[in-house]
Amino acid sequence: MKVSPGEHLQICLRMTELISALGLRHVGYGIPTELVGPFANCFVEVLRENAPGEDAALEGFEWSIKLVAKILIRVIQEGSTIVMKVGNSDLYTTYSWKYGDGTGITRYNGIA
Repeated sequence: MKVSPGEHLQICLRMTELISALGLRHVGYGIPTELVGPFANCFVEVLRENAPGEDAALEGFEWSIKLVAKILIRVIQEGSTIVMKVGNSDLYTTYSWKYGDGTGITRYNGIA
């Protein structure tokens, strides 16, 4: 199947969006960036052990997995805003109680 350059660009952009969404999901779960690199290395090592003699394919796979890992690390680092951190901690209830529902109106005893 031939893919035109325009279609190839659209596929790349869509994959980047999906990887970024995965990175934000990792932020939501509180997964540290220190685990992404070793996980990618394990992926490559397992494939290397189970596919001997496939050096070119393994080199391409390793390159792509490391690229995905770099994107994930960047998204996790940039996506770790205070709002995401508050959502993952007990501060969420304190934040909600102190600042209301985010509309700018804090209700106290039913009075706006």
